Amino acid sequence: MSIRKELLSKLTSSALDTPWGHSPVEKWKTDYRVIWEGDISNFRRLRISGGTINPPDRPLVLSEQPYPDERFIRRITNSVALGKFLVKMQMHSFSSLGSLFRYVPEMETTKFRKFSCWNNLLSDIGIRMSYYSHRIKKLKLKNPVVLEIGAGYGALSAYLNGFYSNYFIVDLPENLILASEFLGSIGVKAGTIANYPSDDISVFLLSGADLPTLDGVDVVVNIMSMQHMSKKNLEYYFGEISRINPKYLYLVNRNIKRDPSDIEVQNYPVPSQYRIKTSAEIYSKFYTELVYSRD
Repeated sequence: MSIRKELLSKLTSSALDTPWGHSPVEKWKTDYRVIWEGDISNFRRLRISGGTINPPDRPLVLSEQPYPDERFIRRITNSVALGKFLVKMQMHSFSSLGSLFRYVPEMETTKFRKFSCWNNLLSDIGIRMSYYSHRIKKLKLKNPVVLEIGAGYGALSAYLNGFYSNYFIVDLPENLILASEFLGSIGVKAGTIANYPSDDISVFLLSGADLPTLDGVDVVVNIMSMQHMSKKNLEYYFGEISRINPKYLYLVNRNIKRDPSDIEVQNYPVPSQYRIKTSAEIYSKFYTELVYSRD
């Protein structure tokens, strides 16, 4: 069975009444449960990809792409280098850098944002993922096993490629399909839990129902998806985190309620064996980065 067909078969396991299923806020996704076989390779334009953060307009890997204009390649490469520099300087907060960044709208791409900085175009998602990957690497874990809950189309696993020994993504099946297509488009081979362990696959895509089969994780990551989860969802995932017992939790989420069913960050059911290692507001006062370490 192909990975796409296997992931399509998991769509029936993410109903609203399961603890790993769609939250009320994300109920709209159930209207787009049919994945168009003919269009999935162009997932950056799919309506359902609007539920992920800034679907990319181009693959992250630059060296293998057939760009005809060397000046364009050089400009994008310089932008990536500049983004990494800004991250290391902790200059990732757009709200405090209005004088440096000029928003460049791109009407053809759903929710894709670019910023012009010193005549270089940087993508919003590029700066964010550079920051997250930089912060996770500062945990100084050697060849860690990473579990990301709610990874969207898999951008962070691509930025951290080469850092981890295995990377597990747990998400709604719709997003797992997007992640499979995206990672494949940049040459990162992904499989499902049925492929684990593997000598040539390091990224594994799991539905919430698959999570109880997993253990031996070093760090759990969640970026801007727990903020959309219901109480039932959070209790399920934190219950599994308690069982898996990773060394670190890296969480970035909105710290205010936007929808009636939202749970504030301070009320997340974090297992008692974890203590806050660092806490910071990032991007704006409405988002909190929390690093937990196990006692």
